[in-house]
Amino acid sequence: MRINCLVQDIKIKQGKIILSPDTSHHLTRVLRIKEDQEITIFDGKGNIGYSEAIEINKNAVIINVLRSEFKSRPDIEIELFQAIPKLERWDTILQKSVELGVSKIHPLISKHTEYKKSNDKSSRWKQIIRSAAEQSASRWLPELSSIQNLSDVLCNIKSYDLALVGSLYSPSRLFKEINWNNAKKVALIIGPEGDFSQEEINLIISNHGIPVSFGEQILRTETAAIFGLSVIKYELR
Repeated sequence: MRINCLVQDIKIKQGKIILSPDTSHHLTRVLRIKEDQEITIFDGKGNIGYSEAIEINKNAVIINVLRSEFKSRPDIEIELFQAIPKLERWDTILQKSVELGVSKIHPLISKHTEYKKSNDKSSRWKQIIRSAAEQSASRWLPELSSIQNLSDVLCNIKSYDLALVGSLYSPSRLFKEINWNNAKKVALIIGPEGDFSQEEINLIISNHGIPVSFGEQILRTETAAIFGLSVIKYELR
């Protein structure tokens, strides 16, 4: 079984790569790799190395890169603007959005968001993103923005080809009614567990956001994010 391994800090010794202590610990203690095991390393910026483990000791794993290649950044960029829900749901959103190929994740504070900026757990969130990238073989690591208020990011959504916001209010369109032609940069905006307020929806619309309906059933915020990203990915395939 080939293992995917994100390697951002590389140390080279006599033509071989010495993996960091944290990465080595994960490979040996969690994944139980053996010598001669195939490992695909990537740096999250499109560089890929097809490697094998040649030495495993108590301090480090040393690998030999057999072949390398570069994968270009995807032509289509999908960015998620997500009002932060309860943390266990946020973890799910981070993981699944990476698996669905987002290029950037923007954590938001909105009127009904309970999360406080003082509880910043960005280090943990970045680790979830890294793990999801390894699991899904995402060669470009999604960027995690700093936490921002909804009102502070809306001036930027005019730069997107499409900015879609999940909405329980009327009027809203179905996904199949959206004109996807020539869309290369798409934003999906998802509210918190209490949804955006009507005033917030109006503010998003005034900044060229398009309200979309996810159907008759009311979805949890993490389900809405996964559903919305899946539909966008399908439409832009």
